[in-house]
Amino acid sequence: MIPAFLLKQEVFLVIMSEQRLLKAVSNVSYEIDKYETLEAIATVDEVKQAECECYGLKEDCTQDYISKVKGSYSGNWVCGLCSEAVKGRMA
Repeated sequence: MIPAFLLKQEVFLVIMSEQRLLKAVSNVSYEIDKYETLEAIATVDEVKQAECECYGLKEDCTQDYISKVKGSYSGNWVCGLCSEAVKGRMA
């Protein structure tokens, strides 16, 4: 609410200042959201080294992939070569 004692030019300045402030707040909110999104992407793609439970072969994999493989093989991480051998024996 703008006080009645302000001149027309002063009212215009107050409105312009409020608009700039709203724009600044909007820009800051956008930058924060962008940063949080980039941070989430960086943690998702983080590469870790996994060791095969059969032969000790080490591979660089994302945590998501490691979790998927462990879920498929009773909590054990197995490399691609060993997983194919296990599939062959199960068939």
